[in-house]
Amino acid sequence: MRCCTCALVPLLLVTLALPAAADPGDPPSERVTHPPRVAVYAMRIDPGAPLRQGAWNSGYGGGFEVSWPITGTQGLFAAYGGAEVSSFYSGVRSEADTTTGERAEHHMDQLYGRCFAGGELGPHGTGTLEPYANLALAMIAYGYFDNVKITAGDGSHELLVSEHEVALGWSAGAGVNLNFARFGLSGGVRYLRQFGEVKQLGNNSVLIQPAYMQYRVGLTVPFPIEP
Repeated sequence: MRCCTCALVPLLLVTLALPAAADPGDPPSERVTHPPRVAVYAMRIDPGAPLRQGAWNSGYGGGFEVSWPITGTQGLFAAYGGAEVSSFYSGVRSEADTTTGERAEHHMDQLYGRCFAGGELGPHGTGTLEPYANLALAMIAYGYFDNVKITAGDGSHELLVSEHEVALGWSAGAGVNLNFARFGLSGGVRYLRQFGEVKQLGNNSVLIQPAYMQYRVGLTVPFPIEP
């Protein structure tokens, strides 16, 4: 029941946004003074669920999102969506068998990505300080990749280990955009949550958690719409 309640909130925001998406009867001045906003950002995500002592799996990455004000709301309500990806681990690990002389070199990567859409509350206009809060539903995809290069004597071959998992989730965030007319600087925090149980992937991989806290900073650019 709790998961269903969490899902209904961002769905309600999207539902409220759609009916007013593009009313041609709205005054041209409103469409000009409340332009859509595009953001590109860097981020860090930390586990938002309890962890064992000494366990830590922060991820670093980036993403983009579009915040499109809904006509008839004076730029205070917007539909928004975007995509982002984080890297939990990327590195090389070597193993050698002294008995057979066989050597294995593991090139490992572990990624966590999201595509999301929802609603946002906050001003879109000419003000310098533009705080915002948002809710969204998300499709989550994470994967583990291990490209193993095995060398034995004069011969060698490669083995690719690849595992993927897809899930659904939701997010809630807040932040502020410093608007300098032609561009802006944005920063904020977002809580990410996955529905259901988390399936772990790969050997020696970073454990995926059901929830994360995301901290982000980025650049925003208004996208004026001519009347």
